[in-house]
Amino acid sequence: MFLVGKISRSLRWYKTGDDDAMLCFVLTTYETHIQKGKVVEHREEHAIKLPVKYFEQELKLGQVLHIEGKLKTTGFFCDQSIRRYKTEVFVVKATVLG
Repeated sequence: MFLVGKISRSLRWYKTGDDDAMLCFVLTTYETHIQKGKVVEHREEHAIKLPVKYFEQELKLGQVLHIEGKLKTTGFFCDQSIRRYKTEVFVVKATVLG
C-alpha cells in the first residue's frame, strides 16, 4: 500500500521483544471529492510503525511523508471483554516530501 500524508501526532519509540525498535506515529491523509454538488474533504488517520532499519532521517511533527508498507490487523479483547481489532501500517520504505 502507498500513503501520502502528514505526521499529525507525536512520535514515540516502541521496543519489540527481539530488541528491534520501531518509531510509531499517526499519519493523516486527506482527499477531496464532490458529493451532491459540494466539495467534501475526507480525513483518515493511520497508525504507522517504522522499523529502525528503515529510519534514515529525523522525522518531525507536521512533515509530509510518502510511505510504502504492509497492513497488519491484530485482534485483542478490551476491558469489557469485547473483541476489538487494530490495523497498523508496517513501513517498508518512507520518503520525506517537501
